Amino acid sequence: MKILFFPVLQEGFAFAHCTECRAMFHLLANMPADRWWLRLKFQLLVVRDHAMLFIIVQMVRTFLMQSLLLYFPFCIYWGHI
Repeated sequence: MKILFFPVLQEGFAFAHCTECRAMFHLLANMPADRWWLRLKFQLLVVRDHAMLFIIVQMVRTFLMQSLLLYFPFCIYWGHI
């Protein structure tokens, strides 16, 4: 069985050329001049998400401890648990 060799089967051809006219793509990255502001904005969003996650976890923890205090009201010292 013989495999026919087409230019489409060459390495690196799939996403670098047009499938109809086989012209090579020339891709340029759009890098804005104020990139530092975008990076700072992304970092602030990440900090906000981490802070919200921390607050939610602490609220769940507090709710669980308060519910334990409702079930066991006479346990004053929780260090042994």
